[in-house]
Amino acid sequence: MELREYLKIIKKNSNILLYFVIMAAAAGLVITFWLPQKHKGSFSLFIVKKQTQKTEDYKYDQFYAARTQEKLGEFAKQ
Repeated sequence: MELREYLKIIKKNSNILLYFVIMAAAAGLVITFWLPQKHKGSFSLFIVKKQTQKTEDYKYDQFYAARTQEKLGEFAKQ
């Protein structure tokens, strides 16, 4: 069989195919809303700066520490 023949069969039976797709989607939605939630999630993150980096090659430590504190402060307000 060629692809054209498959497409003709699908076009000929498109009503049945569409019916099954709609029924499967409806059944999925009903089951999704009908079943209770079995899991809950939570997340917490605590970042502490324990030591500074002592090198002459990289001197952005204080800048990024301040930026991190700003960002974490924004998350704490939300």
